[in-house]
Amino acid sequence: MAKAQTTLRTRSGPSVTVMLFGAALCWASGEATAGAQTLAAPVFTTSVVGDGEANALASPYPLARISTLAKSGELSASAAVVTYQFAVTGPPGNLVPIDVLTTLAYSISGAVPVDTTYIVSLGVDFGGMIIDSALAEQINGMKTAGDFLNNADTVSLDVTSGVAYTVDVSAFASVNNVFVPHATTFITASTDPTISFAPGFDATGYTLELSPGVGNGAPGVPEPATWAMMLMGFGGLGAAMRSLRRQIATA
Repeated sequence: MAKAQTTLRTRSGPSVTVMLFGAALCWASGEATAGAQTLAAPVFTTSVVGDGEANALASPYPLARISTLAKSGELSASAAVVTYQFAVTGPPGNLVPIDVLTTLAYSISGAVPVDTTYIVSLGVDFGGMIIDSALAEQINGMKTAGDFLNNADTVSLDVTSGVAYTVDVSAFASVNNVFVPHATTFITASTDPTISFAPGFDATGYTLELSPGVGNGAPGVPEPATWAMMLMGFGGLGAAMRSLRRQIATA
């Protein structure tokens, strides 16, 4: 029986605990697995409070993407989590070096009044270990965590072949907009990891396996169906902002 082992060889990016409505990310590591047909199906969890969208997608790569919009005096929050399994199949019980490339990105647009409170939290939890995370936070006008805009990090791991690891990909944002006339704050955020064998490793006889339906394509070029889902979701928010601007112009 293979013994599960995960070793972090290098680390980049800030070390921040990921928060999702106060719930901690959890880990489940399986025993020996024969291939993708034994890996658990992906689980998609989304939650929206107020105005916003939350998308948890599996293809062409795992993607947690959210948006949240708060008008003057409003509170809104959105969260998305993709949970799936990953394994290296081949000769069992060996340590195999892999690289996990993650892109953590967010943007804030519109008005951000002085006393507005916002939190943006992104993370990738691999086998119970937060391997990449980022946090932007402002509490009552005071920034309490460093801002990030678009971080692309590669984290190197040693995993045990023949063992299934659970991966959590999460995105969360909330904004509490103070009562300032015509103030609207709009936040988008996303997380999207991909996994590959480490450069220089002879992967002969080994295969990267993910849960059924979960892709492992290169981030940055979503499939047309993925773009369509995003545009459908965010189109409503864009229309709301345009309507608000017209109201301001005629006020």
